Amino acid sequence: MAKNYTKLAKNLLKAIGGRDNVISITHCVTRLRFVLKDKSKANTDIVKCIEGVITVVEKGGQFQVVIGNAVPDVFEEVVRVGNLDTGKAGQLGGKQKSKDPLNILIDTIAGIFPPILGILCGAGLIKGLVSILVAFSLITEDSGTFLVLNTIGDSVFRFMPVILGFTAGKKFEGNPILTAIVGASLIHPNIVATAGTTISFLGIPMVLLDYSSTVIPILLASYLCCKMEKLFRKTLPVSLKNFFTPMLCLLITVPATLFVIGPAASFIANGLADGYSWIYNLNRVVAGVLIGGLWQVLVIFGLHWGLIPIIINNLATLGYDTFDPLIEIAAVAQAGAAFGIWFKMKDKTARSMTFSAALTGTFGITEPIIYGVTLPRKKPFIMGCIGGAVGAGIAAAIGAMDYAFGGLGIFFLPVTIGPEGFGHGFWGTLIGMIVAFVVAGILAFVTYKDDTIKPSQEEPTDTTPAHPAAHTINIYNPVKGEVLSLSQSDDAIHAEETLGKGAIILPDEGKVYSPFDGAVSIVYDTHHAIGLVSDDGLELLIHVGIDTVNLNGKYFTPKVQTGDQIKTGQLLLEFDMGKIAAKGFALETQVIVLNTPEYNSVTATVSGITSVGDMLLQVKQYNSV
Repeated sequence: MAKNYTKLAKNLLKAIGGRDNVISITHCVTRLRFVLKDKSKANTDIVKCIEGVITVVEKGGQFQVVIGNAVPDVFEEVVRVGNLDTGKAGQLGGKQKSKDPLNILIDTIAGIFPPILGILCGAGLIKGLVSILVAFSLITEDSGTFLVLNTIGDSVFRFMPVILGFTAGKKFEGNPILTAIVGASLIHPNIVATAGTTISFLGIPMVLLDYSSTVIPILLASYLCCKMEKLFRKTLPVSLKNFFTPMLCLLITVPATLFVIGPAASFIANGLADGYSWIYNLNRVVAGVLIGGLWQVLVIFGLHWGLIPIIINNLATLGYDTFDPLIEIAAVAQAGAAFGIWFKMKDKTARSMTFSAALTGTFGITEPIIYGVTLPRKKPFIMGCIGGAVGAGIAAAIGAMDYAFGGLGIFFLPVTIGPEGFGHGFWGTLIGMIVAFVVAGILAFVTYKDDTIKPSQEEPTDTTPAHPAAHTINIYNPVKGEVLSLSQSDDAIHAEETLGKGAIILPDEGKVYSPFDGAVSIVYDTHHAIGLVSDDGLELLIHVGIDTVNLNGKYFTPKVQTGDQIKTGQLLLEFDMGKIAAKGFALETQVIVLNTPEYNSVTATVSGITSVGDMLLQVKQYNSV
């Protein structure tokens, strides 16, 4: 049965400032990508704590919410719940466009390519299957089976201008069918059949090129077409718009592309391919080490989309690509690091989550590993990057390459089987993946110290015959003041226990102390909230005030950093109560057990006026005997 994401969608929309704050929403393989009208209305801390959200990344002018494999379903539910129009970015809340060229480029690429990546991977797998069947002499290239299967796998690449024309038209806020027709014009059989020849158009000589499988020409052509469409829709009489707008757009865009845009774009594309090949061949091992070691860092910041077109362009201009194998090896390395620490974990919940994320990582989806497993523990992420660098360097030395845009992770291997069969492309990639996985796994295993579970030194305050093996975790009061039920919170998200169970404190003193022994999982950039993890694996959020994220760290002074080990009673944070209140912000401090579902009960043990160090919450986890 499909999971219901209605609650997640509602909470997410509320936390980012409501539907009216959304300019546009798209999604890639694992992320929802919002462009917001007013970023200050988005409560990043709350979004991060919503069940089903892995983390939040703000890069490329986008508010990116990392979901994982379920992102298509979550995307559909967010669109449905918010009644959002995804067909035309910018009509929901006014336009707010970044002036940073890099942000503009990444936002454009992220809006055009993600919708087709799954299709490209599926088609690539079919081409890989055909290569395997031919390599093992199960079919021949002159057979009908080969003809049908190869046609299916090859179509998406052959008609790339049509497909990209459609997605580019949506991104550039034009009629996607019109831009798809522009793409179709570029690869019409009459054009393809005369490619390489010179013809005369209105008395002007024109050299025709074959634009099948190309990327850059249709992107530039679609941009021009959408600009023309907006101009004509504004200037033409209402009675003529519907017919003359598409006619004029096609009459201007297609010849302009065949005359100028296409040849210029092809020159750029060939230049990019030649430039990459020059760098790669200059020292392919160094190139492999750099790409394999740094790729996941780019993924963290969402900058990897800017490099994806290189792969498609290489395939179109060279017929092969040496870039994609290196990034797939980097993905497998993070999976190896996750499996490495999985062997040393004792907590069943952590082991289960890590195994699931690691398995997903072998299929090329690394966000659940990065944000849920390796990056929070720091060293495993670094070991994964090192493993990726070693594996990619070796793969590059052997000559790893692919011949189609394929699947991710281990599903990428079929497209490395070339016309000659199992050659350097396949063996280089396979050996690189194995080396990366093993090196990252061993390094992570050796350097990882399991601190998710330690035997509790506390005796349970009570036991129930039905649960004789109760494990109790005590959370001590971190802030001096009046303790109230969480249901009394002035923040609806907390009052409804959306993020987890806990309590609220109306502080009498601007200091936050550690409620247990453990570690600091995160000190938020705005310093108004701290995430902690106990030695027992309990995840706790201490959030000072309501909407204090808008202070951008003013009046808050953290005394610890992310990753620090902490002891019960240690000072974690100071805040100026008077100045915060003077700015109109409520000082209510929430103490929330973020991984509440992992426990049988979370019970408040005190209310009213309390001191730091008093028992605040008692968390129980029953183990079967």
